Amino acid sequence: MQVLHRYDMALSVVMGGLMDPLTEAFMHKGILAGYRFFVPSNRLEPLIQLFSAECTTFPHAITLQEHAPPNAVHLVQPGAEIDHLSPSTRQIMLHRSTETLTPTFQGVNIVVHDVLPQHPGNQTMNLFADWINAVQNGKQPTPPQGLHHWCSANDVASALVRALPFFQLGAATYHIAGRRGWTLEETWAEFEGLTSRTLAGEHGGFRSTHLLADGGPPVQARQLADSDEIRPRPDIVPFHRFLETHTGEGWQPTMPLRQSLMLVIAALRESQS
Repeated sequence: MQVLHRYDMALSVVMGGLMDPLTEAFMHKGILAGYRFFVPSNRLEPLIQLFSAECTTFPHAITLQEHAPPNAVHLVQPGAEIDHLSPSTRQIMLHRSTETLTPTFQGVNIVVHDVLPQHPGNQTMNLFADWINAVQNGKQPTPPQGLHHWCSANDVASALVRALPFFQLGAATYHIAGRRGWTLEETWAEFEGLTSRTLAGEHGGFRSTHLLADGGPPVQARQLADSDEIRPRPDIVPFHRFLETHTGEGWQPTMPLRQSLMLVIAALRESQS
């Protein structure tokens, strides 16, 4: 199969489901790649305003769903009504958990694990909101046990933009996650320092300790344990191979956790203001 390094065709994508940081990042990168997006009438103007800069350069990038061509790809989320779609329609369902997988769905399932940031109000973002409150009140929470393979919404969106033209009809499931596992204790260590600096900047309370550079938690080998508390890394190999085969480059996330956590803090502070 021919490997493409550029997008030589404009892909039409019908967006279904709620918008969140991942789907917003996907639309941003898709517009810049030449994609056209088709959305319900009640979302048209808000999305054109959200992507006003992109739409200035690509004025026809977002339009009404009713004008979508027959060969458009439908990107939906769990719970979307898809019964009306023809069996010949390419359908991709974007999941945040394996619990939402439906055995009867005959399209491509994309399961994104531990993506950051997420929509304020879900379980992961509530944990980080609690941590912000702990930093504000000078408290030291006890992070629960567990391993998370954090990945950034920007990295996932870039990978989806590259992969979307090559998904075909038929059922398939791909998992996306970060390559390294982080305990919540390690995550807290990163988050605490970033939050302290953010709050100091907001209130003009910088101290010399806020300016000290640190390399973050050290990368170290971790012994595997037979425990329900330790989650193995999702199987990202099939998605990596898919990208590698069709685009020449596999799943290579580049955004460090620290930068993703900064976006989490920014999103939470904005929602709290």
